[in-house]
Amino acid sequence: MDPSSAWWQLGARLALALALAAGVGAIFGIPWIALTVVLALTVILQLRQLDRVLRWLRSENFERAPDLSGPWAELVARAVRLYRR
Repeated sequence: MDPSSAWWQLGARLALALALAAGVGAIFGIPWIALTVVLALTVILQLRQLDRVLRWLRSENFERAPDLSGPWAELVARAVRLYRR
């Protein structure tokens, strides 16, 4: 996967989620709360991905790489390639 493509996809998903949150929040009169919730969930999901990568790296079992998406998948794939060298 091309890393710039992974970043673009992550950015596009975040932009779509923020747009939907702003729309739904505007309907209920709370756009800032809706945007805050979406951003908080995004941070939590990214921290979860980071935790999975760190646990994998600490285990030193590079053959059992975690199945991740987006930029995290590129990071894991590059780490596996470096390990195999």
